Amino acid sequence: MKYLIGIVLLLFCGSLWSQGYDRKEANQLLKTGFLGYTVFTPQLGNKGFDPVGGWSGFYINNGGLVLEYLDGTLRERGADSTVANVTGRMYRIGFQMGKQFKIGHHSLLSASIEPFCRISASYAEMPNKVVTERLPSIGLVVSPGLAIKFSQFYISASYDGGGYLNTAFFGGNKQHNIFPGFMGGYTFSFGIDTNFDILAPRQFQANGLDVYKRTYVEKRDYYDFDKGAYYRETTTTVYRKYTKGSRSLNLIKSFWGIGPTYSYGSNRGRQAPTEMFGVNLGARFSSFCVDAFYEEGNMGLKDETSKEEILITYPQLRNYDFSAQVKTRQYGGRVGLNITKFLVLNHNFVQDGYSQRETKHAVTYARINLFFAAGMANFSRNPDYTYEGGSDRLADFQNKRGITPSAENNPDYLPESSVFYGLGGSIEIGSAFMKVTKFTYMDAPIANHFHYTVGGNIPIGRLMRSLRARFML
Repeated sequence: MKYLIGIVLLLFCGSLWSQGYDRKEANQLLKTGFLGYTVFTPQLGNKGFDPVGGWSGFYINNGGLVLEYLDGTLRERGADSTVANVTGRMYRIGFQMGKQFKIGHHSLLSASIEPFCRISASYAEMPNKVVTERLPSIGLVVSPGLAIKFSQFYISASYDGGGYLNTAFFGGNKQHNIFPGFMGGYTFSFGIDTNFDILAPRQFQANGLDVYKRTYVEKRDYYDFDKGAYYRETTTTVYRKYTKGSRSLNLIKSFWGIGPTYSYGSNRGRQAPTEMFGVNLGARFSSFCVDAFYEEGNMGLKDETSKEEILITYPQLRNYDFSAQVKTRQYGGRVGLNITKFLVLNHNFVQDGYSQRETKHAVTYARINLFFAAGMANFSRNPDYTYEGGSDRLADFQNKRGITPSAENNPDYLPESSVFYGLGGSIEIGSAFMKVTKFTYMDAPIANHFHYTVGGNIPIGRLMRSLRARFML
């Protein structure tokens, strides 16, 4: 499924940069959009499960085309054990229609309110406690709501009513799948404007040659009479054909910006939720992205113990989760590569000289980046365990099991600071971004986790120049 979602994201972003137009202006649908964070409170009616906190995820809206990802945890109603906790995830893609009432035309000096109705196709995975594997459902979701924009920021609220069906009618799917039937819930989203008007993307057609390549492999067996043995001779022939071709991209000039960020992780599995606020300073030029960042808040730590060992050690223990949150400040930098131009311009395509000069320093308006991050994290010495008495219980458990407590398995042994590095990817549209990073802490392995971040590099320099030009006229 993760590969399917990757393909969907690639096609979603690809649709924003690869279309061709007779005019030089970029796709007008890109004018209204934002990337952000969304939280969903599922309501499953009489199915016997309640959410453990909100389901968290990301939200992309461009010209009314909406893509959402959410994940979280449910708990069986009335249960007294974490055995009754189940985790799930949900994907929604749809189109939003509404009437916008707007004041102002500059993205910095504007405000709007928009009643809307969104219709989405949804794919969800959620088993009950009897089954360990995820069980899929598909559904149709109708979401009436209201979106408010003020300057660079969006707030959106909606009620999502969905009808779901099983994707299989055998193997216990119907019996153990929580989703089928009606499921409602409220969704709140917070996002940052993509700054179409300030970054002013223009459609550019790169000319060159399409390369058609075919490889022929011929294998022939023969008998060597001198050596008295059979041998195989392999001949490889590569055939190439060149025809005139072109690629269309929505390009912008290099820019830098600064903006707020929010990093999160939902309460799922045996990991406490993450909630961190910060600031990002970034530059985008050619095919490169460079960021400096700072963030602080509560980082969620995962329970590294075995639930089976805990239940053997404490048969009476109903909650076996030793997850915790720790107050963290971390700062560092990212260096990455924008792979969109590579995917569009380098796959069986050879640009001519003029196109290369025109696209060399330009930046694609919609981008997929791969990056490396590194920096320093500072941890508080008082982790907050999910369940009361977690610190004492974990110390007693490790003593009874002969486990040496350390920064690999016990939050109380976190050092004051640790160097970290991270590998990740991001989706960016204009100045807004969404990042997924796998962080590794050199001196605090228990803190290793996936980190989801939404934010923006609001192009301050471009904003100031546009405001000067506007008020001088």
